[in-house]
Amino acid sequence: MSDTPPPRGRDAELTTIHDALAALGPAGGAAIVVDGPPGIGKSRLLAEAEARARSTGIRVLRGDAFGGHRSVPYAPLLAATLDAEPPVVEPGSPWPPGVAAHPRFRLVHELRAGLARAARRSPLLVALDDLHEADDATLSVLPSLVTGLARLPILWMVGLRARPEHAAARELLTRLERAGAVRLRLGALDADAVAGIVTEVAGGDATPELFRLARHAQGYPSLLVELLRGWREEDGPTGEALPRRLAAAMRERLDRLSPDTRELVCVAAVLPERFTAAQLARMLRRPASSLLGAFEEALRADVLVEDGDRLRFRHDLVRAATHAGLPESVRRALLKEAVAVLWETGAPPAELADQLAASAEPGDRQAVTTLRKAARTLAGSDPAAAAELIVKAIELSTFDDPERGSLIADGVELLHRASRAEQARDLADTALGGLLPHRQEAQVRLSLSTMSVRSTAERARENRRALELPGVDRLTRARHQGWLAYNLAMSGDTGAAEVAVNTALAEEIRDPQARTLATVARCCLLGARGEWSGALAELERLLVDARGKPREPYLAVPEFHHANLLAVVGRLDDARRAVGTGLARARQERGSRSLAFWHQLAGLVNLAAGNLAAARSEAEAENSPFGAEPPASGSFTGTVRMLTLAQVGTHTGDRRLVGEIARAARDAHRHTSGSARTLAARVLAAEALRAGEPAEAERWLADDPVLGAGPMLPLDLDQLRMLANVAIACPRSSLTERIGAAVRVLERADPGAPVIAAVAVHLRGLLEREPPLLVDAADRLRDTSRPLLFAAAAEDAGAALAAARRGAAAVDLLNQAFDTYRHCGAEASARQVGRVLRGLGAERRAGPRDRPLQGLSSLTESELRVVRLVARGATNRAVADQMVISPHTVSTHLRRAFAKLDVHSRTQLAHLLHAAE
Repeated sequence: MSDTPPPRGRDAELTTIHDALAALGPAGGAAIVVDGPPGIGKSRLLAEAEARARSTGIRVLRGDAFGGHRSVPYAPLLAATLDAEPPVVEPGSPWPPGVAAHPRFRLVHELRAGLARAARRSPLLVALDDLHEADDATLSVLPSLVTGLARLPILWMVGLRARPEHAAARELLTRLERAGAVRLRLGALDADAVAGIVTEVAGGDATPELFRLARHAQGYPSLLVELLRGWREEDGPTGEALPRRLAAAMRERLDRLSPDTRELVCVAAVLPERFTAAQLARMLRRPASSLLGAFEEALRADVLVEDGDRLRFRHDLVRAATHAGLPESVRRALLKEAVAVLWETGAPPAELADQLAASAEPGDRQAVTTLRKAARTLAGSDPAAAAELIVKAIELSTFDDPERGSLIADGVELLHRASRAEQARDLADTALGGLLPHRQEAQVRLSLSTMSVRSTAERARENRRALELPGVDRLTRARHQGWLAYNLAMSGDTGAAEVAVNTALAEEIRDPQARTLATVARCCLLGARGEWSGALAELERLLVDARGKPREPYLAVPEFHHANLLAVVGRLDDARRAVGTGLARARQERGSRSLAFWHQLAGLVNLAAGNLAAARSEAEAENSPFGAEPPASGSFTGTVRMLTLAQVGTHTGDRRLVGEIARAARDAHRHTSGSARTLAARVLAAEALRAGEPAEAERWLADDPVLGAGPMLPLDLDQLRMLANVAIACPRSSLTERIGAAVRVLERADPGAPVIAAVAVHLRGLLEREPPLLVDAADRLRDTSRPLLFAAAAEDAGAALAAARRGAAAVDLLNQAFDTYRHCGAEASARQVGRVLRGLGAERRAGPRDRPLQGLSSLTESELRVVRLVARGATNRAVADQMVISPHTVSTHLRRAFAKLDVHSRTQLAHLLHAAE
């Protein structure tokens, strides 16, 4: 194991140096400036150049600059020439005529003459390191030496830090570059180079933990090597603590600063990573003007650097070592002072909370309160950051804290909103296993009852358990009643939901959250009874009442149900706008959980509109077949995703997708209950019916209530046709009676829901085998926003007319169904209609809307609209906002359009569209 690994990650720089050394000869020399912050490897690169030079017979002259030598003229040049063996400078050499006799001029003459004589005997490498610390005389004369000796075989290598605060060094760099010097700017090493150094230094002791901790060096090779050596001396790393060797080296570096600057740096270490000069001045209780010298010295020493309008430590390890070097009592006192200063200067809540978490001890009520306040402030814009803060607050709270239960409840809610459901459940389980007081237990269970990743039955159980506890405060009880009513309505338990709604709305406490949830539950029940206009009106009143009030997470519930119900009654344009608003708000609030809800509803709306490609894109918006939760979880998003993809797979003939969904549905049917189990059974019944096994389909539907299995979804209207066909195939089944009851509910649809009334006519026509009713249903649905419902009605009407030997009318309707299916991309459904047409002796005709596979005419209407907007220069987000769809769907449309048009860029797309139009 080597203690000095070769330079890694510097291949390009080493090549430059190698080529410069190889080129030394009669044609002259060159100059290379190695620039970079301390610890980045400048000296190591110069040392490697020296080693390579010596191995090829090139003489090396080395000189280093030190801060203490700034008063000594030409110190690094004299060190390189006088300390050489034999010396390069020969004092007392005769003066050429006309040269002034000033000692400094004489010395410069001797340096130049000596270097020239040495270079004529042998090529030279003159390596001068840390020249930002050099005296002014060296910095002023070096460029003239480089240019004056340019025809001789001398390679000048200069190491320096050319930062803004090193004005003289920057001037030197500028003059050397004008003289033709090559500048090598060293940056942090990449991951492969870091891994190579770890392996080289640690050898067989290079554990995964060591590789992880090595990231603390941030790609600075010298710091990395010091870390590794220190850990080796201490038999491996201990947590996140710095090795004593490195901590001591960092402290030695600080000891070289003046007392005022050292004090400034120590105080800066207790502030956030980025801080203002004003905050630091307040901590030191001095005006900022009195700290100018200390600031300048800290910047010149590369301990602090400017970062926009703030300051920060050049390297985290310097900050960590400074922080760790403070006595514990002093550090805690300074951290608490920093909290006050940050509060006074209006620091962001996250910074304030970080300071509190670092300085507070368990039981610090003020710290817990401040952390909680900061978490609530961030909850609407950054749930992930808010979750981190609330977890810190919980860690600082004691078990006898009367607010611990509500604190944990906040933690469960925020972790869930940040898509950290497993951690939320673990937190709740730990708390509930610790025998919380009843009031606090009820608060934790309230958060569990709102977690959308759990089945509605599980959530309702949490509400019921809490309501059985004695001593629960009235506000918490009221909210449990509201959530119980909602969870029961979502699960399809309409009888129990009705009772819970009445109980919740009769509560004396007029809590907005409890009443909102109970009202949404009542709207779900109204929809189950066919009172869709009444349900819409109630939801719209809720949303109007919420305008202008502080944004609360529960308000997404009525917004979501409002958008869904708009789609159910066929107002798809209004539904799209509502979904677009919901998606935008979820992205703005960075709520990944609510974003998943809105994506699934967007999938349902697209499916209702017959846009199968967009429906699938939205359903798979989380980059996996079922997103964050599989359907077996019983979660609403998982169940809706399953239904959407099942319908897409059936219409498009995607056998792989259909198979995946069928397996997921079986799993969901085994492990869930309520509406999730009912909807999974419908997927399996449809599969059995397609396989020619109606009795098996009827078995799956034995417990299906037809209506009332949770809130009605736009897709339910499509599924009713399948249920009716199973009932027709199994006439003695009780399903026939349930379908008939559902039809009577649908027939009560008011004028505001013509799509629902048309579906009622379609179902009655199927059950009573009445072709005129089926034709009437097709006529009613033809001009609505539901093309797949129309295609299904036209298909059934055509088949019924064909059975009645009305061939011409049957062919006309079947062709309309065929064309509509093709227009929607439902190729499997179109093929099925085509087979019926061929059985009637009619050629399958493409129809006016049939599309080729390539070219502009192959694009769907949505794809063409996206293409036109993009060709005009609109971004994906702008297109999404204008079309009221998600950016993910825009990307899907664009990707498919690129493939159909055989273009590979937006520029090509714009040229093609311009030429075509």
